[in-house]
Amino acid sequence: MLTKTELPCIVEPVVFEKHPSFVALCLSGPDVPENLVELHNGEKFLSRLKLHNWYCENIKDVIPELDNIQCGKNAYKLEYTGHGYAVAHTLVATCIGNSKRQIYFDFVPAFEFDASAWHNGMKKARNNNNGSWFAVPRKFTKPGAADDPLSFMVCAPYWERMVLQDKQNLKDSLRLMKAMRNANGMDRLISYMIKSIFMNRVNTDDEMYNWNKSPGNILISVSKLST
Repeated sequence: MLTKTELPCIVEPVVFEKHPSFVALCLSGPDVPENLVELHNGEKFLSRLKLHNWYCENIKDVIPELDNIQCGKNAYKLEYTGHGYAVAHTLVATCIGNSKRQIYFDFVPAFEFDASAWHNGMKKARNNNNGSWFAVPRKFTKPGAADDPLSFMVCAPYWERMVLQDKQNLKDSLRLMKAMRNANGMDRLISYMIKSIFMNRVNTDDEMYNWNKSPGNILISVSKLST
């Protein structure tokens, strides 16, 4: 789940020209958190790596106090397992009386922006001029791209829901692709990439394509069109 993060300063997204699905976050104002800053061309930007370390340190400081959480008749111990090296931080709640009973919580730090802040250099689904979008810490996904500590990936759950509205078979096809990914150990194929492929096809071919076909046939068609 996206966890909205706010800073006590002005945060402005700046698109990467060679990576249009990514932005850098420029910080300004009197209360910029200097411990999270990376200087670039004399301007202050939010460092993805420093933000990551800040999250990890704070979670680790709190975890020892959450080793016995009462939930009804059961007590749970909380453990920090996924340290956000990809996108999500993962907390696992394990029942103290039954170690097989576990609850996983995945959360992703996210910075929210209004639709008006959407940069002209980034693609947007048709007729989606309302709602908000988010920037989440993520390395460039393009193979061979050099890492940049300022990179944040763009995602727009509100617009995605609008695009998928009334297309149940398309939703099921998306779930089918994720299930195939999980079953075949394709961990590097993140959900965002999969969803982006489907979003792009809907955005370009929506009027000409039959999205009511079976989920399997939709998956095959989208895969062929995207290769």
